[in-house]
Amino acid sequence: MREFNDGDDRRSPRSSAPQGNVDGSPERLREIGELHFHAASYASAVDYLRSSLRTLEHRSHLEATSDTENFALELRLRIAESRRLQGFFPEAAEELLTCVNLAAGDDLRQARVLVALARVRQAQGKHADALELARDAFSRLSLSDHHGDVGVAQIVMGICHASMGQPLKADEFFQDALATYRRIGDAVSQAHVLNNLAILAKGQARWARALQLYDRAEALLERHGANREMIALQLNKAILFRKMGRRAEAMAAALQGNRGARSRGDQSYVTRFCLVLGQLYTEEGRYADAEQCLLEARVTAERQVMGRELALVDEFQGDLMRALGRF
Repeated sequence: MREFNDGDDRRSPRSSAPQGNVDGSPERLREIGELHFHAASYASAVDYLRSSLRTLEHRSHLEATSDTENFALELRLRIAESRRLQGFFPEAAEELLTCVNLAAGDDLRQARVLVALARVRQAQGKHADALELARDAFSRLSLSDHHGDVGVAQIVMGICHASMGQPLKADEFFQDALATYRRIGDAVSQAHVLNNLAILAKGQARWARALQLYDRAEALLERHGANREMIALQLNKAILFRKMGRRAEAMAAALQGNRGARSRGDQSYVTRFCLVLGQLYTEEGRYADAEQCLLEARVTAERQVMGRELALVDEFQGDLMRALGRF
């Protein structure tokens, strides 16, 4: 199992529904939603952004403005991003399919939607679909100054190639993304790319190189106070330590990361940590704990339509049954 990172991993769980309509304007509701989003309180952000959208739709019936459609698109993109960061991939995809129509006729707006949808499809394990979407977005963005979106498209293409067994192509796209983020001084996204390069090194059994890359990524995140982004590194370090036979360190990283994922309400990472813990508990002979973790992983993976994780649940449950002597 591996967990590539697509360049943005801010996650959290808190929810507080809007109390009334604040000042009644979609602009004010959106502003409050953005505050919650940047505080990583994604459930609350969705509440306020949806209230903004409803208020906007009501106002548009009374007075049509040329900016209404673009305002609605920005709201829906942010709602979709919040859902993706919560691990609610079907809801994110549904929102983005609505955005495709709103962005029709504008190449750059369409590209932003395609990048966002590619990230969701990649997270669901639909790598061929994600690759096609990311390529389309990249071709629209390549001559623009939307460097952040260009970097995300490059990362998604790299992840897709890696997941399809093409590590050299993946490395090429990750190196391009790293150069893109260095150009614009985005240190946190550089850390995400280093995380992905570490996974490639791990897949080639280059353990020392993988640890070196993880350490560089961790140093960048710590330097910029990006504590929320550490969760992907904890997952991948747990996987690497297990492969190296350093089970105590693997267990410590997995338990710490699992606590973080649960505190943020991040169902996608809860699923992945349950998979790692299921393996570790099986190897330690703690079969009841392993079974509980793998059952939870199956439930959450099915809910979020995470195809790769579902396949891994089947594989790891098979390992557990063999350990129990039931095969």
